[in-house]
Amino acid sequence: MQNSDISIETYVLRSRLNEAYTALRERGESMGSVNHFQDLWDLKERALLEHSESVTVPAGWLYQVEHQAGTSGH
Repeated sequence: MQNSDISIETYVLRSRLNEAYTALRERGESMGSVNHFQDLWDLKERALLEHSESVTVPAGWLYQVEHQAGTSGH
């Protein structure tokens, strides 16, 4: 998948990660079993603490998380 970084609004990343979290939790899967979920979560939390409107993340990480969760990006 893509190896490039993308800039995404912090609230959009939060929403997409929350959607993935909910889908995984409903299936009884742990977040530790999903590649890069914790990495993305940490980047999102840091952006929120720093009041950043956007955050730069590896596009491939977000794709992998959403693919494993069965959710689609918006």
